[in-house]
This record gives sequence, C-alpha cells and structure tokens, in this order.
Amino acid sequence: MPDDVMFRIRLNAEAEDAQPFATGRIEAPGLREPFRVPLGHWRIEDYLTSWRAELRRLKEGARHAVLLTMAAPVIDVDFLRGYILYREAEEIAIQESLLFADDLGSGFDLAHPSSAAPPHETETEEGIPVSEWIFPLSGLDPESAVGRYE
Repeated sequence: MPDDVMFRIRLNAEAEDAQPFATGRIEAPGLREPFRVPLGHWRIEDYLTSWRAELRRLKEGARHAVLLTMAAPVIDVDFLRGYILYREAEEIAIQESLLFADDLGSGFDLAHPSSAAPPHETETEEGIPVSEWIFPLSGLDPESAVGRYE
C-alpha cells in the first residue's frame, strides 16, 4: 500500500460472477484479513460499487459506513456480514460485524447499508473490548481503496 493510503478492500481479480463465491481482502494498519463474498444476489461489481459509495459518504462527513461482505435480502437470511467504519473526528475505527436480520427489520435497503450501523461501541455489554483497527481519515481514498487484486 502506498504510504498515504492506509485502507483497502478488494476482491480477487480472478473471481467471476458465475462462481458461488469471490475471495477478498481488507487491509488497514494492523489488519490484513481475507474474506469471502457470496455471488448470487450481488455480483462483483455490486460489492465494489457499494463499497466505493459508502467510503465516499464517510470521507464527505458521514459518521459511519457499512461495507457488506455478504449481501442478500434480509427475508432470505438470518444475518448479513461486513465491516463497519466509524468516523470519530479525524480517525476511522474499523469493526467486523454481523448484522442480524431481526435487528434490521423489513425496511432495510441493501442500496443504503449504512442505515444498519449500530452505534460505535468499544466494549461488549460484558465489558470485553471489541476488536477494532484505527487509522487517520487522511489515509482514506475511496477511489483507490476499492478494487481488484492479483
């Protein structure tokens, strides 16, 4: 990653929409994690487009962004999966999250995933710290952060 870019989320360049899954990778300081996205309801370009839009909103001042890594109508699944980026002043905190269908409700719209973001919490109800990774807002470039990797 270039020194000034501190965050990336990408899908494998060899993935094709005809496959059941695509592999991806999220990267930030202290975080380099693979993930799989199901290809069925959303195609590869749908994920990339959604991620770019969410990151643009965050960069422009939104308090949070939801980068779904499992997109499906909530009527068909028990949960959605993704990463929530919380903007706190000039820093961004990343947390992996499961978004349960019961909490989302029937009005949830995949075109606006950030509407599902719960408030930013750094501890569970039991007082256990929530894993998160923090980087400066200046290290986020929505255009170069999203794409494909070899």
